[in-house]
Amino acid sequence: MYLEKADFVKLRDVSVSYTLPRSLPSKKRMEPASIVLTGHNLAMWTKYSGLDPEVNGYGSNVVRGSGSSSQFVRVDAYSMPMTRRYTMQLNVNY
Repeated sequence: MYLEKADFVKLRDVSVSYTLPRSLPSKKRMEPASIVLTGHNLAMWTKYSGLDPEVNGYGSNVVRGSGSSSQFVRVDAYSMPMTRRYTMQLNVNY
Protein backbone atom coordinates (compact mmCIF):
# COMPACT_ATOMS: atom_id res chain seq x y z
CA MET A 1 0.00 0.00 0.00
CA TYR A 2 1.27 3.48 -0.82
CA LEU A 3 0.95 6.14 1.87
CA GLU A 4 2.13 9.71 1.66
CA LYS A 5 2.29 12.54 4.16
CA ALA A 6 -0.16 15.23 3.08
CA ASP A 7 0.63 18.28 5.18
CA PHE A 8 -0.31 21.53 3.49
CA VAL A 9 -0.90 25.24 4.00
CA LYS A 10 -3.42 27.07 1.81
CA LEU A 11 -4.13 30.70 1.12
CA ARG A 12 -7.89 30.35 0.67
CA ASP A 13 -9.47 33.79 0.59
CA VAL A 14 -8.12 37.33 0.24
CA SER A 15 -10.27 40.43 -0.20
CA VAL A 16 -9.26 44.00 -0.91
CA SER A 17 -11.77 46.84 -0.68
CA TYR A 18 -11.35 50.35 -2.08
CA THR A 19 -13.77 53.18 -1.32
CA LEU A 20 -14.13 55.56 -4.27
CA PRO A 21 -13.41 59.23 -3.61
CA ARG A 22 -16.46 61.17 -2.38
CA SER A 23 -16.19 63.60 -5.30
CA LEU A 24 -17.03 60.88 -7.87
CA PRO A 25 -20.25 59.57 -6.28
CA SER A 26 -21.54 63.08 -5.49
CA LYS A 27 -21.47 64.00 -9.21
CA LYS A 28 -23.77 61.08 -9.99
CA ARG A 29 -26.06 61.60 -6.94
CA MET A 30 -24.71 58.46 -5.30
CA GLU A 31 -23.67 57.78 -1.75
CA PRO A 32 -20.08 56.60 -1.24
CA ALA A 33 -19.30 53.57 -3.42
CA SER A 34 -16.70 50.82 -3.07
CA ILE A 35 -15.06 48.14 -5.17
CA VAL A 36 -14.13 44.77 -3.63
CA LEU A 37 -11.71 42.35 -5.32
CA THR A 38 -11.60 38.81 -3.92
CA GLY A 39 -9.48 35.77 -4.71
CA HIS A 40 -10.32 32.21 -3.63
CA ASN A 41 -7.91 29.24 -3.42
CA LEU A 42 -4.95 31.39 -4.39
CA ALA A 43 -1.97 29.29 -3.30
CA MET A 44 -0.97 26.02 -1.68
CA TRP A 45 2.36 24.99 -0.12
CA THR A 46 2.91 21.25 0.20
CA LYS A 47 5.31 18.43 -0.64
CA TYR A 48 2.35 16.20 -1.56
CA SER A 49 2.89 14.73 -5.04
CA GLY A 50 -0.80 14.66 -6.04
CA LEU A 51 -2.98 17.52 -7.24
CA ASP A 52 -4.51 18.47 -3.89
CA PRO A 53 -4.13 16.66 -0.55
CA GLU A 54 -7.57 17.87 0.53
CA VAL A 55 -9.49 16.35 -2.40
CA ASN A 56 -9.95 12.68 -3.19
CA GLY A 57 -12.09 10.57 -5.49
CA TYR A 58 -13.80 8.23 -3.07
CA GLY A 59 -14.35 10.29 0.07
CA SER A 60 -14.58 8.26 3.24
CA ASN A 61 -16.44 5.29 1.78
CA VAL A 62 -16.15 2.15 3.85
CA VAL A 63 -15.41 -1.09 2.01
CA ARG A 64 -16.57 -4.19 3.88
CA GLY A 65 -14.45 -7.27 3.40
CA SER A 66 -15.06 -10.78 4.55
CA GLY A 67 -15.48 -11.12 8.30
CA SER A 68 -15.75 -8.11 10.57
CA SER A 69 -12.73 -6.17 9.28
CA SER A 70 -13.23 -3.05 7.17
CA GLN A 71 -10.99 -0.73 5.20
CA PHE A 72 -11.31 2.98 4.65
CA VAL A 73 -10.59 3.83 1.04
CA ARG A 74 -9.17 7.22 0.11
CA VAL A 75 -7.80 7.43 -3.41
CA ASP A 76 -6.29 10.39 -5.24
CA ALA A 77 -7.79 9.39 -8.59
CA TYR A 78 -10.42 11.06 -10.78
CA SER A 79 -10.42 14.09 -8.51
CA MET A 80 -10.29 17.77 -9.40
CA PRO A 81 -8.48 20.26 -7.18
CA MET A 82 -10.42 23.25 -5.91
CA THR A 83 -10.56 25.93 -8.58
CA ARG A 84 -8.92 29.31 -8.27
CA ARG A 85 -11.51 32.08 -8.59
CA TYR A 86 -11.42 35.84 -8.77
CA THR A 87 -14.46 38.02 -8.18
CA MET A 88 -15.12 41.74 -8.32
CA GLN A 89 -17.97 43.46 -6.51
CA LEU A 90 -19.16 47.05 -6.99
CA ASN A 91 -21.19 48.47 -4.08
CA VAL A 92 -23.27 51.49 -5.07
CA ASN A 93 -26.15 53.14 -3.17
CA TYR A 94 -28.43 55.86 -4.53
